[in-house]
Amino acid sequence: MALKSSPESGLAHALVVLSLIEAAAFGQMTVPDLVANGQHHAEQAVALAPSCQEALFAAAALSLLQDDRKRFAVLCDQAVHANPNGTLLTSMAGTWFAMSGELERGVAMIKDALERNPMLPDWLRIPLTLGAIAEGDPQKSADLVRDLNARDVVSEWLIIAAAHGLAGNKKEAHRALLRLAELGGDPNALLKDLPLEADLFSELQKGISSARASNSE
Repeated sequence: MALKSSPESGLAHALVVLSLIEAAAFGQMTVPDLVANGQHHAEQAVALAPSCQEALFAAAALSLLQDDRKRFAVLCDQAVHANPNGTLLTSMAGTWFAMSGELERGVAMIKDALERNPMLPDWLRIPLTLGAIAEGDPQKSADLVRDLNARDVVSEWLIIAAAHGLAGNKKEAHRALLRLAELGGDPNALLKDLPLEADLFSELQKGISSARASNSE
């Protein structure tokens, strides 16, 4: 509706992209469909509103999903600097940096946002667990997502299942896989679609394999 009434609004185009990202996160759209439907809007958002935080972040996300990591980093930095006080977007940017392989940077951004704004949702602990997984500390990674008020986001339940799988927490891993299945998430497809760095992909794959093994016992 906003785009129809204001086709020259970069923010409106950015909101279309962000809504598509949300749809993919909740398992209502595949990542390839997200890219196909969102690419034009992402480019228009930046072209029409080059200093808009949402426009820059939308274009950054689409760039990473297309494996253009250099453009992603540039745009994501610009998005954060456009509004340094926007702690939610800073934490979201940190999440995407963490997935892309810049774990130390991404985790630091999320921790900084949480320190500056303690009211941010606790599901932001989920991307923090990626750092613990990369550090080879499965127990820490599992503790970060234990008793979490998680959203119905398929990628987040994938990470929760993998973290508990790596830690050998059979009951928690089983529950996470059940929730992932209820949401219609396919672990293999999700791992393939997420813009994960190779080593992180491998660790999450190991965690899912362990979770599935415990599920069959």
